[in-house]
Amino acid sequence: MLVLALEWVAAGLVVGALALAAGLRPTLWGARGWLGVLGISIGAALAGGALGTLLFGRFFSTAVALWVAIVAVVAVALAPRLAALRQR
Repeated sequence: MLVLALEWVAAGLVVGALALAAGLRPTLWGARGWLGVLGISIGAALAGGALGTLLFGRFFSTAVALWVAIVAVVAVALAPRLAALRQR
């Protein structure tokens, strides 16, 4: 289980790094917002991996962790933009 958790952390780091490279960091978070994006992606990957293990077993848990991390990072990036659209 420790190896799976390390894989989920690695998947979260990769997703977070790709999100930062794509410019998905909210500007309201300031200069250290990149840490928040990495933290959210790692936390979402760990939570998704644990949930995937419970629901689908160890074989599919890494794929679930990857997708949950992607959805979480994109949701965090789109939240301020959607809030700005609502205020119009």
